[in-house]
Amino acid sequence: MLLRCLSYQVSKSYKRPAVRLGQLFALLTTLRPITEASTKEIKKMFIEFPSMTKGSVAEEVMDE
Repeated sequence: MLLRCLSYQVSKSYKRPAVRLGQLFALLTTLRPITEASTKEIKKMFIEFPSMTKGSVAEEVMDE
């Protein structure tokens, strides 16, 4: 369902939606390890400095 919705949105703006969709997925696949590494480092930082996590968006990151 999500893929169909994304494909529809891309097809409204691009002549070759399948190519653009492939490019988007390639980019997301490339960024995934970077995002995972960043999340791990942020969690380590919050463990070292617990005062940074009080009443902030950081609590949401720690829960994931």
